[in-house]
Amino acid sequence: MMDKHHYTEWLTSIKDEELEFYKDIELYFARKGGFPWILRGRDWMIARDWYEKGIPLEVIFQAMDDVFAKRMFQGNNPYLSIVDRQVRRLWKQHALSLVDSLSEEHGLPGFEEVRVWFENWKKKLEKGIERAREQGFSDVAPVLEKALRKLERIEMIENDFTQADANFYKTLQKKLENFQTQLMRDVKKNISNETLEDIRQSIMNELPGSQKELPAHILNDLIKKRIRALFGLPEFSVLTHIIRLMNPENEGV
Repeated sequence: MMDKHHYTEWLTSIKDEELEFYKDIELYFARKGGFPWILRGRDWMIARDWYEKGIPLEVIFQAMDDVFAKRMFQGNNPYLSIVDRQVRRLWKQHALSLVDSLSEEHGLPGFEEVRVWFENWKKKLEKGIERAREQGFSDVAPVLEKALRKLERIEMIENDFTQADANFYKTLQKKLENFQTQLMRDVKKNISNETLEDIRQSIMNELPGSQKELPAHILNDLIKKRIRALFGLPEFSVLTHIIRLMNPENEGV
């Protein structure tokens, strides 16, 4: 296992809480595989994404249990990418179950709070439009303008429900997931190949010299993350807010 200094190869600073998150992953992954294992460059990119999403260790450990129960690994030690898809699958199930739990135990936020979330999303989209124009992405600005109008239509889903219950949140989350998928697809389509290659190279340059490969789905997710950062786009998800309500101390959410 590595100490805090090891992780600063990719981070300028790291909180103790985040360090412990990585160490716990190292220990559990090594124990399940039965081999010595440390968090490497490409693994750290995956693990940090889990941390930033607020995915709890219990979900990650369950994913590792599931994968190692079905597969045996020989030769080179595997990377975290072998469990990433299962982590995402379980995380979505876990997050949706939180909606039911909060609904039954404490009550979910009302329509008023949802409207605040939409206002923040719309403001960030408007700023994204300005940023696209300022940075010379003339083809991206109309895409974001179209997305803004669509987001306003999604907001009107409130009219189809009498209360902000679990069914409302699950329906809204599904619409937002489809919205975000289409938005990122359209934005990426209107960015030059040269810019996309620069983004890809910046990601690969963060990997140690001997680890210049990433699974395609992980590289694609990282590219989309960089594109969101380029235009200041948020993650359009009500689950993010629900999770924050359940775990207010988790700043990685």
